[in-house]
Amino acid sequence: MRRFGSAEVWRRFRRNRLAVLGAVVIAALTAGAIFAPWLAPHDPIASNIRERLQPPSAQHPFGTDDLGRDIFSRVIYASRVSLQVGFISVGIAAVAGVTLGLVAGYFGGWIDTIIMRVMDVLLAFPAVLLAIAIMAVLGPSITNVMIAVGIVYIPVFARVTRGSALAVREQEYVESARAAGRSAWGTLRRHVLPNALDAVIVQMSLTMAFAIAAEAALSFLGLGPQPPEPTWGSMLFFARNYMVEAPWWAIFPGLAIFVTVFSLNLIGDGLRDALDPRGTTRG
Repeated sequence: MRRFGSAEVWRRFRRNRLAVLGAVVIAALTAGAIFAPWLAPHDPIASNIRERLQPPSAQHPFGTDDLGRDIFSRVIYASRVSLQVGFISVGIAAVAGVTLGLVAGYFGGWIDTIIMRVMDVLLAFPAVLLAIAIMAVLGPSITNVMIAVGIVYIPVFARVTRGSALAVREQEYVESARAAGRSAWGTLRRHVLPNALDAVIVQMSLTMAFAIAAEAALSFLGLGPQPPEPTWGSMLFFARNYMVEAPWWAIFPGLAIFVTVFSLNLIGDGLRDALDPRGTTRG
């Protein structure tokens, strides 16, 4: 069973200053995405050719692009897309992957073999290439990006959960539940799933970082939300021809991706240390 209560986990997490910093950054980005209509100083899709390719200034903190659109406002609105894709795609992957991993690890036998071989097939493809293939079938849109990225990371959660289920199913309290007549699904929900949650929570934070990077890659290739809706990846795509003339156009969306992914990895490391009963917290 889980060794630490929520208060102890929070105390251990707070001792990791880098993880706390990452959590603060993600909280700020989330707040910015929610309140984007009030925080953005300009309309993110409104063009003003007279102000095209303006460097950072008081009026345009991140400068403007080739159509005179305010990059700061576009970066803020683009965070909505990235965080939405991150949260929902990871939710899809976690629900499907955890369910498959629990079933495979608990029941074993041919069920385990079939499920895990399918997961191995999915893992054989590079994540971005598999997402591109799925997007080629579904078509470019934010909904399809979330579905594609979610499918790509199902095997990760399935393997993590299966490992926990294999370890827990032989424990005495699981055997006792079986002997008491508890159904297989009741045992999975009551005993096996809670013991897999620690690893799943850590994996969710790490996978969200990969999901945001994958969304940026798909948007860069034109497979994400279509213009004029701003995304970090599409902003990098259109800025590639202006790296010398207007480097700020690519710098700020690139920094947004870097800071978000790096912060999520810090959170994942902090959660891993806080939830690992055998480890020691590293600040």
